[in-house]
Formats: sequence, C-alpha cells, structure tokens
Amino acid sequence: MRPQNVRLSGEICVPKGTHTEQGVQAASIRFGRLSEEVLDVEKMIVGGPMNAVARGFFWVLCVVVVTGALIPQDILTTTFALSDKIIHTGAFLVLSTSGLWGYPSHRVTVIVSLIALGGAIEIAQGFTTTRSHEWLDFLADCLGVLLGCITVFAIKGREQ
Repeated sequence: MRPQNVRLSGEICVPKGTHTEQGVQAASIRFGRLSEEVLDVEKMIVGGPMNAVARGFFWVLCVVVVTGALIPQDILTTTFALSDKIIHTGAFLVLSTSGLWGYPSHRVTVIVSLIALGGAIEIAQGFTTTRSHEWLDFLADCLGVLLGCITVFAIKGREQ
C-alpha cells in the first residue's frame, strides 16, 4: 500500500504537490504532443501525395502491362535474344516498386498479387491465337517482382 501523499504517474512514484510531480506532468504532456506529431508525420508519409501518385501509377501500369501482354502482335521485333525477358523483368520491377511504395502496409498482398498476375498473363496468352505462353516469361516476371522488393526495401531502409 502506498502513502496518501504519493501520486503514481506511469511507473514513477512522486510526492504530490512537488516540483517533481509538475515535471512529470509536463513531460507527459510534451511526450503526448510529440507522439501526436509523429503520428501526423506518419499519416502524411503513408497516406500522402507520393503514395497517391504511386498508387495511380501502379494501376495505370497494371492496365498497360495486361493490355500489352494480350493484344495481338503480328511481328515481334526482337533486338536481341533476351530482350523479351528484359521487358518482362522491367515491367514487373516497375509494377512491384510502385505497388510496394503505394501500398506499404500491404506488402505481401502486392507481391503475391503481382506473381499471380504474371502467371495469369502467361495462362491467358495460351488461349490467344497470336501470343504464346512461356514459363520463362513468368520467371522473368517473378525476377522483376524480386528486384522491385529489393529496390523498395533498400530505399526505405536507408530512410529510416
């Protein structure tokens, strides 16, 4: 049992009516304000304009990638043997980078969804008459997602 003239403040016992009690109260108020300011900054970063731009870019790019993968192509222009795989890797690198940047609290969902999208595109290409599905393209898509993850985590890790 504690004495009547002692006030419990958090984990600290301080005598009532002393400078110590006033100091603890002032520190609690300052810490509360600081916590609110940190939360405001986090909200601005997580839900701020850069995330909105990244989200918009992500969805536009999703439409472009799916459309580009499924529209008929009569003649494939290849600059060199692996140019198709580089295009797949680059597209999914940019997709995953913008998706992870735009949806930082949904990382796993973004990663799994993009891998599923790459697989779905390859399966859908098998049902077209002008495109063919290649599982090496799917592996290139997965590599692009991996590189996007590395890019975002390296940049975000450096910011913290």
